[in-house]
Amino acid sequence: MSKLLPTSLRIFVVLCFTLAVCSMAQAQATRTWVSGVGDDANPCSRTAPCKTFAGAISKTAVDGEIDALDPAGFGAVTITKSITIDGCCMVSILAAGTTGIIVNVTSGTDVRKTVRLRNISINGAATGVNGINFIAGLKLYIEHCEIYGFQSSAASRAVKANVTAAAQLYIKDTDMANNASGVDASSSGGALLTSMDHCHLEGMTDAVIVGSGTGNNIRDCFIVGNSGVGVKTSGTAGTILERTMIDSNGTGLQPGAGTTTDISNVSIIGNTLGIATTGGTVQSHGNNQINLNTTPGAIPTGGAIIGQQ
Repeated sequence: MSKLLPTSLRIFVVLCFTLAVCSMAQAQATRTWVSGVGDDANPCSRTAPCKTFAGAISKTAVDGEIDALDPAGFGAVTITKSITIDGCCMVSILAAGTTGIIVNVTSGTDVRKTVRLRNISINGAATGVNGINFIAGLKLYIEHCEIYGFQSSAASRAVKANVTAAAQLYIKDTDMANNASGVDASSSGGALLTSMDHCHLEGMTDAVIVGSGTGNNIRDCFIVGNSGVGVKTSGTAGTILERTMIDSNGTGLQPGAGTTTDISNVSIIGNTLGIATTGGTVQSHGNNQINLNTTPGAIPTGGAIIGQQ
């Protein structure tokens, strides 16, 4: 027995080590997969996918990617490391009464602190809190997404980015509709750069709210049919608006005191109030359409508010 015991122990140790290595390998997979018929007990491989994004993210390495195999619902998720989530064929997150995706990347060993979200439909079912809440990280990319139904309160947002350190937010080819409000960006620490490209923001209260510490670029967007303000700036926000339609909102543009908004090839048309007189500077390149508003409002620097400038 005395000779058998050490041998048994050695076999047991080798077996445990092998299982631990396998488990670590699964946890550190560069690419993982989810499916509507998956199981979070699986290793999240292509042939044995997980069921939810939350299940897959724990088995995906930093800077790795989670891919969807089919258009199903994969649940809300909190992201704390650099990762890409690619919905492939417009997968969905149902986030009734909660936030769809939380991005909070703070680890000192995560050098890039970058998150990419692609091809995801995020549905708040009229009771969701926020579609995407960007709390911390260096870069967040939102591409080809749909965010709607986040109306749990007046403070609900399609995309909320109230950060405390320097960061960058890029939103491209994304539709936001029927939320309390659309994009809300501000920083109480370093500068927050926000970029919106080919986005639709419709049927909300305020479409774009940018505040202190932000530099904002809004290009080729449609901001239409919002009961409040199309683009609202405050604090120290600096904003560039280019080739954008701001139509049929309560107020088209509301530049807060101390802010500067530069507009080029922008159409501010058919709003109840064109440009609010709220103390901010609006600089026109003389090539904007600002007409058919019930009340024209403020006059941009460099031109009167009369049709083509």
